[in-house]
Amino acid sequence: MRTKLFVTLSALVMAFAGSVSQATPITCGDSARTATLDSAESCVTSADTGSTRNNPNASDIGAAFPLEPWTALGDVSVDITSGSFGSNSVDLNWNLDSDIWSEWGELVVSIHVGRGQSNLSWFAWLITPFNTSGTLSYDRLSGGGGGFSNIKLWGRGEPTMSQVPEPASLFLLGLGLAGMGIARRKKAV
Repeated sequence: MRTKLFVTLSALVMAFAGSVSQATPITCGDSARTATLDSAESCVTSADTGSTRNNPNASDIGAAFPLEPWTALGDVSVDITSGSFGSNSVDLNWNLDSDIWSEWGELVVSIHVGRGQSNLSWFAWLITPFNTSGTLSYDRLSGGGGGFSNIKLWGRGEPTMSQVPEPASLFLLGLGLAGMGIARRKKAV
């Protein structure tokens, strides 16, 4: 009876442990401009922070995502699939160095789009941890100005533990549970 209960509980634990957290596209903006980055945790705009700067600096990114200071890491590598720099509608794929998460605990991608007749001149997204690529789309919906200008990367904090791929974590959990079952069985004998 106990063995059956142990096996049932182990199966339930493994089933719930296997749930994967999904990164999602995050959209933000206003009635004049909107942008979506996949995959991110949150998005903040210049209008949200009250920034009057066209290009965000470290203090703007710090106001958007407070606590520790941010370091500018340079341009983000992109492959534009639709539109171009300076245009009012852009779709692109972005890529980061695969080792970036071994150097930083958190990363932000920001874009500058030009103010025009909107209070919104930049967007910034907190990237989903361990993500090194994704998509971005930007659209000027109304008004003047607002052409896509640049895409920058910001980092802060100490790196976190490296991510264990989901199949490996399930295997480790199952191995641990099996080991506990074997140890318990040997102890009972």
